[in-house]
Amino acid sequence: MTIGLIILAAVATIFGTSRSTYVLEEGLARVQEAGRFGAEFITTDVRMAGYIGCANANTTTVQNHLNSPTSYGTNHALGQYIYGHTYTGTTGGTALSDWTPALPGSPYFSAGDVQPYTDVVVVRRASETGVTLGVTMSDTSADLKIDSNPGGLVNNDIVMISDCSNADLLQITGPASMGAGTNNLVHNTGAGSPGNTTKPLSKAYGPDAQVMKLTTRIYYIGKRSGAAATDPPSLFRKDMGTSGAISAQELVEGVEKMKVVYGVDTELTPDNTPNIYKTANNVAASEWSKVVSVRFGLLVRTTSKVDQTADTKPYTLVGQAIGAPFNDNFRRQVYTSTVQLRNLIN
Repeated sequence: MTIGLIILAAVATIFGTSRSTYVLEEGLARVQEAGRFGAEFITTDVRMAGYIGCANANTTTVQNHLNSPTSYGTNHALGQYIYGHTYTGTTGGTALSDWTPALPGSPYFSAGDVQPYTDVVVVRRASETGVTLGVTMSDTSADLKIDSNPGGLVNNDIVMISDCSNADLLQITGPASMGAGTNNLVHNTGAGSPGNTTKPLSKAYGPDAQVMKLTTRIYYIGKRSGAAATDPPSLFRKDMGTSGAISAQELVEGVEKMKVVYGVDTELTPDNTPNIYKTANNVAASEWSKVVSVRFGLLVRTTSKVDQTADTKPYTLVGQAIGAPFNDNFRRQVYTSTVQLRNLIN
């Protein structure tokens, strides 16, 4: 009986150790997967910041015909293609003013949407999926005639039309539905939200022009609605949809912190190389147009407590300490990436 109890205890110990090892390795595998996915989402969009078709974002002025040309979601002026907010609160608060510049209010954010001690990065660009015009516009106010609709354009979409020399931002005000023979995009004034303040475009575009949806994406760390305090945070993205409506998507669970710095080319003669990296609160309004790269760090944790010992390590993301050690039994890993803004180089 004694020998049997000893063997049973040994088997139980081996099973417990094997189980703990399996849980830890599975958790680490999920952390690596979450880190890769999170970095890929952000990198893909940040790299495309300022995309306006074949035109050069640094030398082409986008003519914004919307009634709210400087709105947070639709401001497509040079210096607004990439933007950010740094957490500057000191007490773990989640008021919009705890970020600098302050986070915008409704419909973009409400207090508590973003986790404290994390940053927010904003990307504005045209969609990479566009459709060319079927014929040249008869004049600058003519409908935009397209033969197909692979980009899924719908009425009230905010779009950009661009060729290699000009670009215009406008809202589609008709037709109500699109299909065979009904793909003549109207851009009248007095309809839609925010609507167009002017109808004539900067030129009568031809078949070399593309019509593309305006894409504004905001990356941040948050929690799903109704989540408990112990639930893991996630990487979220807010997207601008039809009529400028904002929708939030949970992308990757377990992304706990995000910090972002912006590479500014301060040379009098720009060479597209950052001379200094700054947090968003230290980037002057005149410097956003000089940002040529973005460096971000993600701290990803397991979604459950998998470690037998407490995590007491200090963590630094892109040169910034993120506070006192966690002192818990989650396992964490840091992911860092630097992205060149290829559409904003001279």
